[in-house]
Amino acid sequence: PLYLTVDPNLLEQSKKASEQIKLKPLNNRIPSFFIGTIATGDTFVSDPIKAKELYTNFNALATEMEGAAVAQICTMLQVPFIVIRSCSDNANTAAHSDYFKFVKVASVNSAQMVLAILENYEETK
Repeated sequence: PLYLTVDPNLLEQSKKASEQIKLKPLNNRIPSFFIGTIATGDTFVSDPIKAKELYTNFNALATEMEGAAVAQICTMLQVPFIVIRSCSDNANTAAHSDYFKFVKVASVNSAQMVLAILENYEETK
């Protein structure tokens, strides 16, 4: 399928976790949480025109290269999933240098989010 839908319970758990953690600043700016479509492909997006095209055509708030593969396998095996990304660049011409500049902080923030979800996870029946 073109779109893979995350588990509603994991989405709710993620919303709760986002209210409990304090993210590390990126370049003196506190990151924000967003819920929406993440585009996945086999190319690192570093072109603002391509980023705008992905947003216009798919309402993609972010791009990455791994999430859809995990989501597809989870969907096939009926395993609940959610894709959480901490963006390290703006998918523009500075993306390659921004990635290396912010990847450590973005990784810490992403891990902090996952840990908060796991620590407070409540399974629904």
